[in-house]
Amino acid sequence: MDSLSERCTRKKRKGGRSAMLPTSRDTGSYKLGTKGGRRQKKGMFSWRHSMIFPLVFLLFLPSVALSADYTVSMSADIAIPESSDATFTITINPALVAGDSVTVDYITADGTATSGDGDFTYTDSSITFSTAGQSSQDITITVNDDAVVEDAETFQVRIDGCTNTGGLCTPAEPPPITRTVTVNDNDEYTISVSNAAAVTEGSNSSFTVTVSPTVQAGDTVTVDYSTLDTGTAKSSDGDFTAVSNQTISFAAGESSKPATVTILDDAEVEGQETFPVQLSNPTTTTGTAAIGTGSATGTINSNDSYSITIADAGDVSEGGTATFKVTVSPAVIAGDTVTVDYTTMSGTAVAPDDYTAKTNTLTFGPGETTQNITVTTIDDTDVDLE
Repeated sequence: MDSLSERCTRKKRKGGRSAMLPTSRDTGSYKLGTKGGRRQKKGMFSWRHSMIFPLVFLLFLPSVALSADYTVSMSADIAIPESSDATFTITINPALVAGDSVTVDYITADGTATSGDGDFTYTDSSITFSTAGQSSQDITITVNDDAVVEDAETFQVRIDGCTNTGGLCTPAEPPPITRTVTVNDNDEYTISVSNAAAVTEGSNSSFTVTVSPTVQAGDTVTVDYSTLDTGTAKSSDGDFTAVSNQTISFAAGESSKPATVTILDDAEVEGQETFPVQLSNPTTTTGTAAIGTGSATGTINSNDSYSITIADAGDVSEGGTATFKVTVSPAVIAGDTVTVDYTTMSGTAVAPDDYTAKTNTLTFGPGETTQNITVTTIDDTDVDLE
C-alpha cells in the first residue's frame, strides 16, 4: 500500500502557504485547490472519509438501556375460610428492566358470592412494577365474615389489562386471566337439648330442643332424638315408651321445638326416677349443622303409694291376746322400708283394767306385706257385758 507521503503532494498556495491534499489516485476523492483565484470543489468524499463520521458518532453515544416486552400471569385458584382474605400473586416475566414501568389492572366479579350481599369487597384497582429487578407483587381482596349459615360460595378475580411504558405487555395465557376464590363458610347451626321438667307418671315428658341461629329463609334443619335405658327409669321396666331416632324438623324462622316422651302409669310404688334422651344426625339444606349439648335428663315422680290397713282382732277371752293384722299394699319394693306407728285406745274396755296399753312402730322391709299387733287382755273378776 502506498504511504501517505506517496499519496500526497505539497502544493504551494498563494501567500507561500501549502496544504496536504489527496492525490488523484484516491477514488471519489474530495480536493481543495485554486483556479483563477477561486476555490474549486472537485469530486466526492471517498469511502475512507465517509466511514469516519458514523464510527466516531457511535463511539461517543451515551449508554442507553433497551426496553423489554413482558408477559403477565397470576397464581392459581384458591379456597379460603370466610374469616380470611383472598390473596393472589401477579408475576411479570422477565423481571423489570431499569427505566421500564409495568402496570397491571385487576377487578373482581360476582359468582355465587356477591359483593352486593356483603360476601366480599368489590375491587377495581391496579399495581405498578417500577423497581428494576421486581417480578411479582401480591394483591388482596377483602372477604367479609358474616353470621349467615350458607354453602361454600365463589367469586372471580381477573386481570383487566396491562401496560408497559417501554414496550409490550401480554397475558401468559389466553385472556382474560381469571382466577376463582372459593369461600368456605365458617358459620353453622348448633342444635342443643335441655332437661325436661319433672313429671308424674301418666304424663308426657317434654324436652326443649333449640337451634341457633334461627333457621334462615329457604333452609330446613333436622335432628333425631332417642331415649336411652341407662337411667333408673327404663322403658324395659315399663316406665316410659322408648323413642328411637325420632326426627324434629325446624323450618325457616324457627329456633325451638319440643321432644316428647310418653311416661307410663304403673302400679309400682317407686321413688323418683330419671332417664336420658340423646340427639343425633343433625342436617341442614344449606351450610352445616352440629350438635351442641347433645344429652338431657327426664325426671319421673311416682303417683303410687303404699296403702296400710289394719283388721279387727276378733273376740278373745279375758287373759287372752288380741291380734290385729296390719297389711301394706303393694309389697314393699327393693330398697324401700315402710313404717307405721300404732297405739291402743280405750273403748268399752279400758286400760289398764281390761288390757295392757301399748304404743309402738311396725317396720316393713322389702317384700313384706303383713305384720301383727298383739295386745294382752286382763283376766279380772268383774262381770263384763260383751
